[in-house]
Amino acid sequence: MKNKITNIHLCLCNNCQSILEDTNPQINAPLYNVGTLNPEPLIQIEDMKACPFCKTDAYLSDDVDNVLKGSGVDKIVTNLKRIS
Repeated sequence: MKNKITNIHLCLCNNCQSILEDTNPQINAPLYNVGTLNPEPLIQIEDMKACPFCKTDAYLSDDVDNVLKGSGVDKIVTNLKRIS
């Protein structure tokens, strides 16, 4: 079976340090090739898209590149590649 290629937008929850599928990306947000990984998507709570674990959007950030470059999170997501 070939590896699945999935190009999605990502965001970071700065409270729980989860890398999430950004279902409400900013204009011109980069796409990432996550291969077979399946990041949790943001959830809808009233009028906001929120972290599914923290149940708020207060800690969400599009600054995923910095996390992928050097924190412990990149051990989990080492095969992510920015494609745009």
